[in-house]
Amino acid sequence: MGKTILVVEDDSQVRRLYAKVLGGEGYHLTLAEGAADGCALLASGSYDLVITDFQLGDGTGAAVMEAARGIKTILITGSVQRDELEALALRYGLAACFEKPFLLHELLSKIREAIG
Repeated sequence: MGKTILVVEDDSQVRRLYAKVLGGEGYHLTLAEGAADGCALLASGSYDLVITDFQLGDGTGAAVMEAARGIKTILITGSVQRDELEALALRYGLAACFEKPFLLHELLSKIREAIG
């Protein structure tokens, strides 16, 4: 597969889950702990897809989505209302949005749809 995914998530347990599941699917992962880390990695690296939480310890996923313009991005959130989520999807051209809790197989399906 060889596709590279940047995951921006401030919860270490969730990052480990992404690493296990997505790594097990053959994706190459870079993990970021927050918005600043994610934006720095986007500035210095090349990614096929970005997965970001919206509510991050040091800011919001909006900064990450702005830095990721031109890269397929999936937003995951438990803190944004549905109408605001739709507005974010349009503003940033998101590949998908998920509200927590969500099913991993649905996320994997959207990832495959976005980057193979």
